[in-house]
Amino acid sequence: MSRKPKILFVISYDAYADIAARLAPVFLSKGASVQYLFLERDSGRDIVVNGTLTKALRKTGGFSYASDGNLAASVRAAACDVVFFCCSGRRIWNVTREFEQSGGDRPLFVSCFAGVTLYRQDVGFSHRVASDIVLFNSKNNVRDYKKFCKKHGASDENAFLLGFPSLMGVQPRAEVSPSLRTILFIDQNVVPYSKGDRTALSRFLVDYALAWPDRELIVQCRDHSGHNSAHPPKYQLPKLLLSSSPGGVLPRNLVVKYDAPQEALGRCDLCLGFASTLLINAVSRKIPTAIIADFGWKASFGNLLFQGSGLEATFDGIRNDVLPTGPDPEWLDANINKPEAALDDLFEIFVNAAAYKRRPILNACFAEKYWSGYNIKRRVRFFLRKVRNLFVGG
Repeated sequence: MSRKPKILFVISYDAYADIAARLAPVFLSKGASVQYLFLERDSGRDIVVNGTLTKALRKTGGFSYASDGNLAASVRAAACDVVFFCCSGRRIWNVTREFEQSGGDRPLFVSCFAGVTLYRQDVGFSHRVASDIVLFNSKNNVRDYKKFCKKHGASDENAFLLGFPSLMGVQPRAEVSPSLRTILFIDQNVVPYSKGDRTALSRFLVDYALAWPDRELIVQCRDHSGHNSAHPPKYQLPKLLLSSSPGGVLPRNLVVKYDAPQEALGRCDLCLGFASTLLINAVSRKIPTAIIADFGWKASFGNLLFQGSGLEATFDGIRNDVLPTGPDPEWLDANINKPEAALDDLFEIFVNAAAYKRRPILNACFAEKYWSGYNIKRRVRFFLRKVRNLFVGG
């Protein structure tokens, strides 16, 4: 085919929209054309939180919308060469399965991960295993995927190490102040999750601001309501901060922000958090970074990535300026990869997408078997809950 592949980005949530916004200009510069298909079920037509990001996407390609119910039909109507799934969930398999069962020509299917994974990796792998190309953010992610495939008898030939798209163009800061003047805490709506843990976190942040009145503490939150997030908050940190503050008034040097974090990240002297992809960004910029370990290491937190990184810290240590000295070099190499070096090879695959037109969907048999078993298990769990509720109610 020509070197001008037609690429359709299927997008859910702002984090995935950011991937499309970063990669699309690269593909356009190489001669491709792009379109964007937004999933209405996730967060409606306000899917992109950042207005600047929305404008950037509109400048580079056409917009359309679809629900999960008509997603496969919408993808087929787009008549594209490459379907780039910037989303998660079983919908990826549903679309590839539709093309597998209908026969005829099909596009090249590509899937990716938004950033640091907050749930069991196996679930994310199972969503994407039937894609022709699965893009991974780090060497360790590729290693874990290959283990998953070996365990289940699936092929791992679709694994492709791209790197974190959010690190495109990121350069180390020219200088970081040795004195701590601006501290940035990256909030995540569901990390930690429980009210008790999030209250303890809010108390720590207020106590830190009171203990160091000459330092600015920026608490970077998601959107105000959380409705545009893949993980809406049950206990919003800004409210907990107010209830933890003396007289219900935040310390003067504690600032809650909702806008894009790049400005704060660009001037902070210390970055704090649990498992956000922004922490990966901070480490890549060589900004001093501390990963809070007080609530333990849990797959549901996504913070297992940082265990053994050399960046671990505690509330007491941070409060007393006992901070990590920097990331372990081996951990850094295995877990933080930038994408620029892999983009030419990826685009070459897109150029040759015609080779996949009649190729059977990779791992289709495994995906069908896996999801059939998943549905049975889900029905059994639903039935057991009904029985339990019946007895509890009685």
